Amino acid sequence: GAANVSLSLGKIGSVRIPVPSVKEQSELLFNLLHLDSTIDEIRAKLDTLRAEKTRALEQFKAKFC
Repeated sequence: GAANVSLSLGKIGSVRIPVPSVKEQSELLFNLLHLDSTIDEIRAKLDTLRAEKTRALEQFKAKFC
């Protein structure tokens, strides 16, 4: 069933939310940007491999089908 939850502004205001230091945030941002770059490189390689696969299949079909 439904619970009857009562939250006051005081209760919400007393909740502590940890926040990384500016240095840690900068390091996290650097790492995430590096990962984005790596993902972009892998996607480009994947696109190249897919194109090569398509060409190889077309050559196979032209030769044997």
